[in-house]
Amino acid sequence: EAASMSSWVYDVYKKTFNPLHGDPIAKKNTTLDQILNILHPQDHEPLIQLLSQLTNKEILQGNITLRFYNEEEKQYRYYESMMRLSFEHFGKLLIIGTQLDITERMQMVKKTQELIAKRELAMKVNDIVHWDFNVQMQKFESYNDPVNDYASDKLVSLEEYLNVIHPEDRSLANDALQSMLLGQNMNINFTCRIQTKYDDTWQYCNITGVPFEFGEAGEVIRFTGFRQNISKLHQLNEELKERNYKMELTFKTVGMSYWDY
Repeated sequence: EAASMSSWVYDVYKKTFNPLHGDPIAKKNTTLDQILNILHPQDHEPLIQLLSQLTNKEILQGNITLRFYNEEEKQYRYYESMMRLSFEHFGKLLIIGTQLDITERMQMVKKTQELIAKRELAMKVNDIVHWDFNVQMQKFESYNDPVNDYASDKLVSLEEYLNVIHPEDRSLANDALQSMLLGQNMNINFTCRIQTKYDDTWQYCNITGVPFEFGEAGEVIRFTGFRQNISKLHQLNEELKERNYKMELTFKTVGMSYWDY
């Protein structure tokens, strides 16, 4: 991106742009109206406002990101511009500006945001909660989690986590979580029943976790993992077991046997 850096000068009184270095969008004697013609409509007001603030000496410098239409590509490209007021040229009131093409950077940011949004949507649809566990703080940080009232900045202690687990499953859960408390380099995987204030009944959940971050001595300092609500799958399995049991009971009652070929 450094290669696409260029600069220009804007004559406040003539309201014209001229190139200083590189290949800026503003060519020789380009008017403000010509610039606005290829500028994204939503960027008109911010640019005019910044130029006005510099002209009126309300500020001496400023920066802005603008979108200019590229006729060849048939799309807008993003440019980062830093501007400053200058009186250097025979007392003329000038605005000196730089222009840096940051389109690829913005596209990468947009793609990252889209991936995060898709990931969150997929997790929501599949009843999956993502969590981190800080070994030193002994706290959980959860995302999209009813355990912490869906507040990602609200940390959850191990005791608070165990409180939403079914009493009959707490011993199993506590044994599995002890490895994280001790910072042991091992994965966890167990199923338990969980009920938060947002649930009417106990929900069967599968909890998995893996070491994610290590300290200087090689010790685990952070785990990351997922908790998936598998209640529907559990119910289907139970119904399947019941159906199979009834079939076997029926066959035994009537003296029939079942076979496949």
